[in-house]
Amino acid sequence: MEPKTRRRRRSRQLVATFLRDPGSGRVYRRGKLIGKGAFSCCYKLTDMSTNTVFALKVVPCSGGGAGRLCPKGKVEREIALHSSLRHPNIVAFHGHFADHDHVYMVLEYCGRQSLAHLLKVRQTLTEPEVRYYLRGVVSGLRYLHQRRIVHRDLKLSNFFLNNNMEVKIGDLGLAARVGPGGRCHRGVLCGTPNFLAPEVVSRNGHTCQSDIWALGCILYTVLTGSPPFPVGPLSEMYQNIRTGLYPEPTHLSPNARHLIARLLAPNPAERPSLDRLLQDNFFTQGFTPERLPPRSCHSPPNFTIPRPLGSLFRKVGRLLLAECRPPHPFTPKEDSGSGAEGLEPDPMKWASEAPLSEKRAPDPEAPVHLLTQGALRSDPAGPKGSPQLEVEAAIRNIQLCLDAGPDATQDPPGEQRPVLWAPKWVDYSSKYGFGYQLSDGGSGVLFRDGTHMALRPPGGQVCYLPTRGKLETFAPRYVPSQLGAKLAVLRLFTCYMERQLREEGPPPAPQLPAAPDLCLLRFFVSPQVLLLLFSDGTMQASFSGAQAHLGLSGAGEDLLLTLEEAGRPRVSNSLHALHMHGFSPAARQRLRFALQVLQSS
Repeated sequence: MEPKTRRRRRSRQLVATFLRDPGSGRVYRRGKLIGKGAFSCCYKLTDMSTNTVFALKVVPCSGGGAGRLCPKGKVEREIALHSSLRHPNIVAFHGHFADHDHVYMVLEYCGRQSLAHLLKVRQTLTEPEVRYYLRGVVSGLRYLHQRRIVHRDLKLSNFFLNNNMEVKIGDLGLAARVGPGGRCHRGVLCGTPNFLAPEVVSRNGHTCQSDIWALGCILYTVLTGSPPFPVGPLSEMYQNIRTGLYPEPTHLSPNARHLIARLLAPNPAERPSLDRLLQDNFFTQGFTPERLPPRSCHSPPNFTIPRPLGSLFRKVGRLLLAECRPPHPFTPKEDSGSGAEGLEPDPMKWASEAPLSEKRAPDPEAPVHLLTQGALRSDPAGPKGSPQLEVEAAIRNIQLCLDAGPDATQDPPGEQRPVLWAPKWVDYSSKYGFGYQLSDGGSGVLFRDGTHMALRPPGGQVCYLPTRGKLETFAPRYVPSQLGAKLAVLRLFTCYMERQLREEGPPPAPQLPAAPDLCLLRFFVSPQVLLLLFSDGTMQASFSGAQAHLGLSGAGEDLLLTLEEAGRPRVSNSLHALHMHGFSPAARQRLRFALQVLQSS
């Protein structure tokens, strides 16, 4: 009895806070417990020299002396097999070592936990999500099967998600190579009982088709919220598995039900191969997203960019098309006809979702092709004057910057200042208008008829400009009925842009709210750049591809040039700093291109 007691005590030994790999000399710090199985535990692990984060799988030693593994032991087989695998959809193996009490495996860290955790929060997943995850699983499983390896324990808790929401197959503790006949370990019953294939419960051994069966159980579970063969008395459950008897999920789509039936065919020969699985109508006739947002870990993602933003938008659109007859400011592609087809709006073009057509600063010598432009209209009864005053002011400010200082190898360090910015916009100008979200939390729409409406924080005051210089303000509940359709579009645009900003990360630091009469005077859209000219003299230029933005605010010696590029903080430089230090050729090239757009308008 005493040896058994000692073994139990040793298997319960705590894992040290600091661990050293004697082979590489690396020192690691053990973090929190992130998973626990029947034979092992998993911890967060940090390399003390690089701060790289890993997952640490810890298996108690079963004997054989300090640092030694039993020859042909289970853990040794797992290490030998897993360390030979390299695939983006399989948890990466980075190394292993052992001490007197434990064997340690250093693995890729998947910060979004597993699909089991996700399903516990979500209850069920949508079909597009399931297609996304299954494509990744099938890719990793195909890699295993090509190497004659069967996983033998495919289940949701063994599918891990990294921070990019990429799915990874993990826990290869039961994985094994199949023999010449395509089977392994006849008579052995291992794996999760209610995910076992009929041939396995009949003790005919695992094959690659046994993993296919498990995919059917997984597909059923994530779509319905419960497994096809609920845990119960083993004899009854195994009989249902052998005959393929499970509750028919009548609420699922026909394609989903058909694929489940194919995967859960009792005869292994009738189950589809992995390649044929992806050719099933469930995949070919349904939308599969290229990626998923992290928020889908706790709430269903919204895959559709609503073209008319639902039936409400269609009704609002009809009103707007009747009210907003464009005079001259807008030059988008016009409706090709009338009737219902003419009422269908163009798809929204989002700043963060537009195709990246340029990977560097645009060529200022290239011809300018404007896709659309618009302007706030002037009062016909007002004093005569140039409607291009804001364009001329922006041209002067760009020339001041271009004349300042020499070319530099990089932009000056600058400083972070609270400047007006439009981090999100939507171009729906060919039907309704151009919407934008400001860095102070406000939002606005320059409508197709040349009018402007904005929501100003705090309190959501509605500011309306029927023409330049004529500001009308209302509390939201007292907006005149004739402006109701425009307010509805403004609110819909605002809700959508705010949701996009929330998904992209934490909100920007709060800023002082802009003046009530601040508005977008004019915008220009080309394949390379979006130019926004605001009533306070601010100009913003946002370039596609390079994900670069620049802004000009103030005037004269108080002029500020603000630069932002992907992965770098936004910084501002005064005209004096530009004279002293100059700025990079790329920023200068972008300014020249913005100048060319303005001069060609």
